[in-house]
Amino acid sequence: MANGYDSRPPVQVPSDSSRRPLPNLVIAGPGKAGTTSLFAYLARHADVCASRVKQAQYFSPAPYRAGGGTGQVADLDYLDHWRSEPYRLEATPSYFYG
Repeated sequence: MANGYDSRPPVQVPSDSSRRPLPNLVIAGPGKAGTTSLFAYLARHADVCASRVKQAQYFSPAPYRAGGGTGQVADLDYLDHWRSEPYRLEATPSYFYG
């Protein structure tokens, strides 16, 4: 347990992550709690850039991420369309179970 709570390896963020923005607005909630609707409503707001895929699992271990990955968060460019909106949205309900 690296941090005393979790046995999963830490997520690695590459040094060039400023070119690949990470989510700073996250929806986590149990199934059937309205996370899909909330994601859709927030995605329509002009100040929000929503990930191309709901449940991209940016902060999950690589095997669980949408599309796989090498273990680095920024390997997945689901926010490659970001145009300086203040909020970068991602919704993965399984974060709720942590």
